[in-house]
Amino acid sequence: MNIPMISNNLYYTLEIVIYLVISFYFSYLFWKQILVKEVLRLSKNKIVSILFQGFTILIICFAQSKIAALSKLNNIILFAFLFTLCSLFLTLTVLWFLNKRHSPLFNPFLKNEDLLRFLESIPVGIALSDHQGTLHFANEYLTQIFKFSKTEIIGQKVELFLPERMHKEHVGLRNQFFDNPYDKQIGQGRYLEGQTKDKKQLFLEIALRPLSKKKKSPTILVIKDATKEYLAIQELKKKTELLDIATIGMPSDLCYLDNQGVYQFVNHSCLKNWNKDKSEIIGKHYKDFLSDHLYNSIAPLIQKALHGEDWNEKVEIFYPALGNRLVDTYFISHRGVNKEVLGVVILGHDITELNNAMTALEASNKQLEEFAFLLSHDLRAPVRHMTNFIDLFLNELEDLASLSDKAKKYLKIIDNNSEKVQSMITGMLKIVSIRELKPAFTEIDIISFIEKLVLSFHNPNLKLEIECDKNKMLNSDPDILEHVFTNLIQNSIKYSLQPLIEIKIIIQTAKDIEVHFYDNGPGVPKYMEKSLFQAFQKSQESDGLGLGLTIVERSLLALNAEITYISDKSEQSDLKGAHFLMKFPSL
Repeated sequence: MNIPMISNNLYYTLEIVIYLVISFYFSYLFWKQILVKEVLRLSKNKIVSILFQGFTILIICFAQSKIAALSKLNNIILFAFLFTLCSLFLTLTVLWFLNKRHSPLFNPFLKNEDLLRFLESIPVGIALSDHQGTLHFANEYLTQIFKFSKTEIIGQKVELFLPERMHKEHVGLRNQFFDNPYDKQIGQGRYLEGQTKDKKQLFLEIALRPLSKKKKSPTILVIKDATKEYLAIQELKKKTELLDIATIGMPSDLCYLDNQGVYQFVNHSCLKNWNKDKSEIIGKHYKDFLSDHLYNSIAPLIQKALHGEDWNEKVEIFYPALGNRLVDTYFISHRGVNKEVLGVVILGHDITELNNAMTALEASNKQLEEFAFLLSHDLRAPVRHMTNFIDLFLNELEDLASLSDKAKKYLKIIDNNSEKVQSMITGMLKIVSIRELKPAFTEIDIISFIEKLVLSFHNPNLKLEIECDKNKMLNSDPDILEHVFTNLIQNSIKYSLQPLIEIKIIIQTAKDIEVHFYDNGPGVPKYMEKSLFQAFQKSQESDGLGLGLTIVERSLLALNAEITYISDKSEQSDLKGAHFLMKFPSL
């Protein structure tokens, strides 16, 4: 008899429980549509949302009315209304409690396990903040940056990551952001000072991504520790400022490109010539800054320097402030400790005026040389005729003895001077022709070369001594080199006051090949040392033309060599006459 009664009670209880579950479930749906974040709502459409909320309230009221009917209450409508409010309130209380406990229901990150694993693997700090600045999520990398555990971060304000002195100001900035949320990208050169748990200073780059564009929208924070990058930039700025000061009066253009071809430094001269502000150049790739014509000219040279090959080139550049200029430009690789190329130093000297002057000077020299050549060539014929006519005149005389001594003396003077003019013309032509020479360089055994040359003089009173340290090979033109040593040896023979003419040659290899030429003659008078290599300069005791050493100097210039007279007699040779030092390029 009790079994049907038990069954009725169980059915009655189950029916009430079902309607209670329906009531609270739809209360949950109602508040979820209102309270929970947009990403988790059933719909963002306002009309759909209002219709859904009305529908859920009807369902709740229906469920409560069924419970009232099952409970056999007199006022079913009032009960349903009161219990609907009660269900909504209880559900709201539970959801508020879960929100405070950071339930996955309110956190889209914790709701999605795949997303959670992804965020934990990203090597930047990720956090989720509500509009009050409370942190609801932090990935593992964020804990590594700030040295806080997750339990120490979750539920705290974002100011936890900032020095205390910045908290008040940051709260104001944070409130402004949540009143008008927007996307803030990372990597725009803006750094925020941060602080770890142990008070260590950090410099951060932060990106903000609101979950919606509405006010007080929860926001994702992407935090990057940029301390090393920030300190490197500050160090570079300090060095750049020092470099600015050091190069402020420098008339040449100086700039520096990193290994990506981006301008990192330009000096004042460069800015002035280009009529640009520093901000218009620094940070730009040279391709974006240079004109197409200039880019095509210097891009290959920059690339060579970026591959470790230094280069020098004269480049025509159009400066807005100066117009077309010829710039002698150096592209120099900047290498690190491990020899890797870190960037390129570009140094440009404006040689427009110098080039114009050199061109005008070369044209003038060319004209002078042509004039000297033509003059010497045209003088040769009348001087030769004068000499020939003197000989004919003497041959026509039947009795030379009948000439007076004075007449013989005058004829002798005429003959000697005509020969001197002939020698002078020959010397001038030789000086002019040396500039036109194109040396044929070859390796010469300098010792063997000099020894053979001395033997060609056939002078038993000429003594030669040669010392050579290690390198006896010289890269030179043998014909031009013969001019050099022939003139030096002839001078030693001509001006020697000793019965035995001694010449000593010492060859030393340093940066260049140095050839010291000594003799035991009287040396060069003090008053002639400065003008020794000028044409037609000779001592008062000399009866020569004064062209020998000029020919020597011009010949050495053609060989890319140089000669100087050493007046100091405290050198390594015991011969105290003339001492010449010649420097030849090494092989």
